[in-house]
Amino acid sequence: MERLGIKSDKWNQCLHGVCWDRPTTMFPVSIAMAATWNPALVHEEATAISDEARAIYNLWHQHRNLKRSIKV
Repeated sequence: MERLGIKSDKWNQCLHGVCWDRPTTMFPVSIAMAATWNPALVHEEATAISDEARAIYNLWHQHRNLKRSIKV
């Protein structure tokens, strides 16, 4: 948010995976996952998404010249 001086890496909400200009893991949309009635499966998906997001974030900080565009 420019007016508040808050920088952003333009991350999305990652509701069904991290959207990047390189291949990433995509899962069914949230409403479809809710229809599974399987909280353990939904938790496993959320863990995979957060692990992948953290790996991409760490990669950006290790290779500062890497293109950082996120599809929004």
